[in-house]
Amino acid sequence: MISLSQNGDQRKNTDELKWRSCDLFSMKDAEKSLAGADIAVYLVHTMLKTAKLFQGVFEDMDVILSDNFAQ
Repeated sequence: MISLSQNGDQRKNTDELKWRSCDLFSMKDAEKSLAGADIAVYLVHTMLKTAKLFQGVFEDMDVILSDNFAQ
C-alpha cells in the first residue's frame, strides 16, 4: 500500500506501507506520486493554505486537490 503525505519522506515505511511525499496542488507531483497505483482512495481535506495560494476559500482549494488527484 502507498500513502501520500506532504511530509511522506519524513515518515517511516513498513513492509505493508510505503510513504511518498506529495503536494496535490501540483498536478506533476500528483502524477509522479500516484504512478503505479492500481486503486486510489481520496481522503484529503485541506485546512491550511500553501505559500503559493493565499486567496480563495477552503472549498475551492479542495476542488483543486480532488481534481489533480482524479486526473
